[in-house]
Amino acid sequence: MFKLYIGNLPPNISDSNLSGLFKEHGVETSHILLKSNYAFVDCPDQINVDKAIDKLNGFNLKGFPMLVEPSVSKRSRRTNKVQIRNVPQHVTKEEFDHFLSSLEQVQRLDHVSNGVVYVTYNNPDQAQQVISQLNGYDFQGSILKADFASSRARNNQSNSNNGSGMVCGQDLPLRVLVGREYVGAIIGKQGQTIKQITSQSNARIDVHRPPDNSASETLVTIKGSSSSCTTACRELMKVILQEATSLNRTHSLRILCPNSLCGRMIGKHGSVIKSIMQDSNSHITVSSINDANVNNHFIDRVITISASPDAMSKAEKMISERMRKFYAQDSQQMAYQPPMTLGLPAFAMMPGINSFPTLRPPYPPYVQGNNWYPGFCGLLPNPQPPQQHQEEVTYLYIPKKAVGSIIGSKGINIQTIKRDSSARIKILPNNKGEGDEKKGSSSNMDERKAIIVGDLDAQWKAQFYLFEKVKDDGAFGKEEVKLRSEIMVPRSIIGRIIGRGGQNLQELRRVSRAIVKLPDDFTEDDVPVTIIGNFYSLQSAQRRIRDLMVSALHNAGPPQIQHQQQQPPLMPLPQPPVSYHQNRTVKTSREQEVN
Repeated sequence: MFKLYIGNLPPNISDSNLSGLFKEHGVETSHILLKSNYAFVDCPDQINVDKAIDKLNGFNLKGFPMLVEPSVSKRSRRTNKVQIRNVPQHVTKEEFDHFLSSLEQVQRLDHVSNGVVYVTYNNPDQAQQVISQLNGYDFQGSILKADFASSRARNNQSNSNNGSGMVCGQDLPLRVLVGREYVGAIIGKQGQTIKQITSQSNARIDVHRPPDNSASETLVTIKGSSSSCTTACRELMKVILQEATSLNRTHSLRILCPNSLCGRMIGKHGSVIKSIMQDSNSHITVSSINDANVNNHFIDRVITISASPDAMSKAEKMISERMRKFYAQDSQQMAYQPPMTLGLPAFAMMPGINSFPTLRPPYPPYVQGNNWYPGFCGLLPNPQPPQQHQEEVTYLYIPKKAVGSIIGSKGINIQTIKRDSSARIKILPNNKGEGDEKKGSSSNMDERKAIIVGDLDAQWKAQFYLFEKVKDDGAFGKEEVKLRSEIMVPRSIIGRIIGRGGQNLQELRRVSRAIVKLPDDFTEDDVPVTIIGNFYSLQSAQRRIRDLMVSALHNAGPPQIQHQQQQPPLMPLPQPPVSYHQNRTVKTSREQEVN
């Protein structure tokens, strides 16, 4: 059977309309699979395929120029990217790069892992020539394997890169904050506006749903090549500025930048950012790390660009290029550092975790991506909802005397923890986060507030590593490490946590074996729920509270805690790997925040 891909179809087209169009032009079809704005058509032979392409490619159907081309399997589709495997371990990066450059002109080289290299050439013909030369070639005692690189293979390789969760520089998305009042204009009627932008820019755009109704801004993520992201951002800003004009408002471009890159983005004495301002004829400000609002789930710095649309786009391009460059450098450095073996226990080891049916794997549907607007990708398929738990924010209070060893020399320990847990961690300075004296331990001590942002798995790993570092530091002596954590809960949901007559709260304390406290004053919109206990107790109580919050947001009754006759025995956590202990350093007096 011969297949055709039909793209850029109008939204109100039907199977019968499409079938009639093919019959009108003398093209025989046997089956039509119609999607949102594209379709796949089966033809009996190559003659009908050629006839359809000749007569209908570019045909104006209700104002939409049709795209008609043969449907080619992704596995057999030729690209200009080549995957080379079995590269000898003893060969240096520079030596292999020189060898590849002698074959064809290379656009880009990515050494993603040991023995695997991705090479980008000018066109598929050059890539085909290199594959024919290298596949099966004996290079210094190792037989090379070369083939066209599929997007699936690259994604899998990126996701398995030392378990760090980091991606290569070219995949760093452009993250923009926009006012919630502009979301409707960005999406457009039936998604037509954002579809048009994605089709024009060939970039993927996701408009994320705000974590709560109090958020004044919405995150927009743009993924694609540098030029695609710049084009998509420019078109988005045109829509936003037009909407802002109708509302008699002004709007600036607000880009999120990881705090670890901001120093290089600003430059010494602001030289880099001043140069960008001068070259783009724009005004740029970078938010202070102390201004970061952790309640919006983004521990990032905000780069604000104020200028005309053209100057704004030029400044964005220059900033994004530098961000990708710096991020790629950091990713490459991380790739050559030994990973931290997790050795983490299963969720079933948490006290009382089996009492919560909704938390048994696989996770229920409400934790699989309701916190987003579906993306529109033009001719590309819509992205699938994320399978990981949505991001959470947890405050963990750490003994002040243990902060030095957690941060490590030049921040190496905290960077390793963040890399291997895939969580964002920020330790606030003394004037932020020193709360009430810690209770539940053998002695009161000063504390520093650590902000942990990540999904369920990232929270588990990050808190585990922090507990281990506190234990290794000896802050609690021979006693069990018990720390204080806080979760911000909407005031409207506090009643579900307390339960009738305090029944839910009492059962939560019994099952998790943690001290759970609520403040006396519930005047704020978000109420801090304090949890004190060891690692197991904190995880059990946090999961239960998160479950109650999600159930309340979905108008479902709170899950009941099943009474157990006997608690499952607590299994000891395995020791962290040797590579983790080798990163331990002598406590330092460094008190600045590290992110």
